[in-house]
Amino acid sequence: MAKQLSTGVPGYLFTLMVALLVIVALASLATVLLSLRLDVTLEELESEDFSDVQDVGAAPGDGDAAIAIEGFACTSKTYVPVMATVYSGNKHTVTGLAATLSIRNVSETEEFGITRVDYFDRNGKRLRRYVSDPLRLGPLQTRQYYIDLTDSKGSSGANFIVAWAANRDTPDPLVDAVMIGGYGTKGISLTSRSTPPERSCP
Repeated sequence: MAKQLSTGVPGYLFTLMVALLVIVALASLATVLLSLRLDVTLEELESEDFSDVQDVGAAPGDGDAAIAIEGFACTSKTYVPVMATVYSGNKHTVTGLAATLSIRNVSETEEFGITRVDYFDRNGKRLRRYVSDPLRLGPLQTRQYYIDLTDSKGSSGANFIVAWAANRDTPDPLVDAVMIGGYGTKGISLTSRSTPPERSCP
């Protein structure tokens, strides 16, 4: 027969209660640490210097063509999927995500020119045109474009079209996107890679 404590609670029940309390405390601590880590990650992302990003909107009649740039023999274009929002829990719970598009020059010797960075929503409507003048990206340089956590207009089917001009032997840039957000105490992080570039060398 189990030994009785002075409180009238059997010893094995008391031990079980203590064990459960310890488990709950550890789970709560882990949740708090995860939440803190997410906050740090978001703060680090938002503290990035994006002052060089130009948001000029879509000028009337400018179409979808990339801006011309001299000195390069080839033009290329790629599609990059991103998610400005994501469904969580049930379909009626929508969580916003911050998205960072990175265009990386992987060459140590060659430069290329960014001629188009356009952001579209899931219906194919252009929301932003970031490049009004060609941007030259030197060896191993990176250019970033940021969609704020509170900007949900792109929705779950948002995407970028990125175009650039380069020489025949210049390697294609690495173009990818990182999305991060959270709801409650849960963190969400996603990455996506661009499609194989369409290249034209007249």
